[in-house]
Amino acid sequence: MKGRAVIFLALACLRAGAADLSLSAPLPVCGDERLYAQPIASPGPAVGPRPCPEPVARSYSPRYRGLGYEVLMIESAACFVPDDSFRLLDSLIDQARGSLASGLSTDADWQKQATRTFTTLGATLLANGFELYVPTDTLGDALVSRALPEGGQHIADCDTSAFLYLSVAESLSLPMHMVEIRLPSGESHNYLRWTSANGRSMDWDTNGRAQCRTPETLPAWQGRTLSRDEVLGYATLLRGEFWQKKGAFEKALADYRSGTRRYPQSPKGQNNLAWLIASTAAFKGAAFQAEALAAAQRAMALQPDANTLDTLACVRARSGDFAGAVAAEKQALTLKPQDKGFTARMAGFRQIPARDCVGI
Repeated sequence: MKGRAVIFLALACLRAGAADLSLSAPLPVCGDERLYAQPIASPGPAVGPRPCPEPVARSYSPRYRGLGYEVLMIESAACFVPDDSFRLLDSLIDQARGSLASGLSTDADWQKQATRTFTTLGATLLANGFELYVPTDTLGDALVSRALPEGGQHIADCDTSAFLYLSVAESLSLPMHMVEIRLPSGESHNYLRWTSANGRSMDWDTNGRAQCRTPETLPAWQGRTLSRDEVLGYATLLRGEFWQKKGAFEKALADYRSGTRRYPQSPKGQNNLAWLIASTAAFKGAAFQAEALAAAQRAMALQPDANTLDTLACVRARSGDFAGAVAAEKQALTLKPQDKGFTARMAGFRQIPARDCVGI
């Protein structure tokens, strides 16, 4: 993980009205800020990461042990998730199922069924005091109770709200899936896709509670319908980032390995794995260096950009190939000539004796 930005965007996950499905205007691109509307959580102490309480014996037995439950259990191994969060997850699923019960079996039109489902799930979160805050790092952060200045009680962003939507959909065996793309800003963005039996689909951006369309001409890893296992891999990679921030590098390495096995087409996951090995003193030796190089090359194949080139440079340097490190860093600086970190690393590669990226 290299500097995941903590950015507050003027976005909103939930909107009171349903999306305009008029065929007279083209759908907005998924991730387009023009989709987004209130409510928005203001930055400040109320939206900070939740504390990690000491683990205690559980007194609540979750009733829905689907995707959301599994994501919370993944998170809880690193930062204990209290029973109240599992209880709220069950309540949200119950509320949404109750609202949807009367119409799911009677909607022969898959588009109407998809729209009604997406709209109902967004309204359920809105009714329970959810507001958008980017980034909401974990599902546990989304479900913990807060006293937000605007009167809300919970925060969520694109992936954490997607976990909640998917939890309801899975309990009803509905064909809803998560999708990942990369925005022009470089930030990752997630939205949802409803797939029909006839091969057609509807994309839905939870950040605006509106129908959207997948951008055109994307790299192959973007805009894909993710499998359930890939979503759990995504959650495992997020836990790896948590461990890395805490300095628990062995645990971070285990999660990056596990997460990339489940979600091999995540360039961020592959890049994080390569970077962690290249920058951690304890991970030394030929086997580690081969693993880092393979991960860096996979990241480059998926998403060749300045960041992955910089990681490749550090991997080359860690193995003593400083000529290769300089060549890769030159390419990174061509793409981002003002990046001070890249410049500093290039200077280290060129100095005598040359310096790798350990400890950065």
